[in-house]
Amino acid sequence: MSEEGQPNNDTPGSGSPPSGGLGQAGSPTPNSDWINSLDEGLRTDPTITNLKAENAAEALNKLANMTINAQKLVGQNRIPQLSNEIPFEQKQDWFKQHLGSPIKADDYVFGEHVVSGKNEAGEDVKIEVDPALTAQVRAAAHAGALTPEQAAAVHNTLALQAANQTETSQKDLEAQIIKDLGELNQEWGPAYDANMATANFAYSRILPETVQKIINDLPQLTNHPDFIKTFEKLGRSMRDDTIRGDSGASDPGVQNSHQALSAIRQMEDSPEWKQVLAGTADAMTTERLQAKRTALYAVAYPG
Repeated sequence: MSEEGQPNNDTPGSGSPPSGGLGQAGSPTPNSDWINSLDEGLRTDPTITNLKAENAAEALNKLANMTINAQKLVGQNRIPQLSNEIPFEQKQDWFKQHLGSPIKADDYVFGEHVVSGKNEAGEDVKIEVDPALTAQVRAAAHAGALTPEQAAAVHNTLALQAANQTETSQKDLEAQIIKDLGELNQEWGPAYDANMATANFAYSRILPETVQKIINDLPQLTNHPDFIKTFEKLGRSMRDDTIRGDSGASDPGVQNSHQALSAIRQMEDSPEWKQVLAGTADAMTTERLQAKRTALYAVAYPG
């Protein structure tokens, strides 16, 4: 084909566009200079450096959306992550202002000092809480700026734990008392009741009532074999002095256990003894008959 037959590529509207000039194929150069137009402090902020935008218009659009979303959070029930650099006292103030942590320890309310839960056996129980424990939880909750709900949960947990520990300790104590008294019963045999009566007589006569009230709250002591034996010995000594004296606590005609048992039955059938049991006898009569009965039991069941 002659050159005259070749298509003319320079003719407008025919073939590919000419290289360069208008109509050149390709894409515009991204406008990445928008970051460099910001202040230096803003350019290095992670919010800006992590922003993916091809040009200033796209960046402005994304930043506007971020601002609107942030503005929507203002006044909402959102919990921000407080910086570790903020002093704890300031965090407490924030908790009190935004989360309802009480201003004063006494403002924590835990109901009527009764909590519900399960004991160690898994049974549903209601437990009366020691006021001292409640006061301790209030103080600790206030120091830690706990919310009322958090403080109530802590209070409930500690109260149940304390109750379970108390229940376990009480069961252990009861088991120990049964064991100790059982061994003492084996040691004293048939004289157990008489010896115990002698010990109780000495206990009531020697110790003042104020001291007895204190000791009576210590069952681990009042049921300890050595404690009981000590007062039994004291009571026996007091009994011997009574028998030798002229107080009339025992019948001088009682010489053996058979006579003592007979005298015990006669005394316990008497109107005076019935008044003692009913609590209507005077103090002197009550003391005299109790001493006599103790002395007679000691003769009836010699240790």
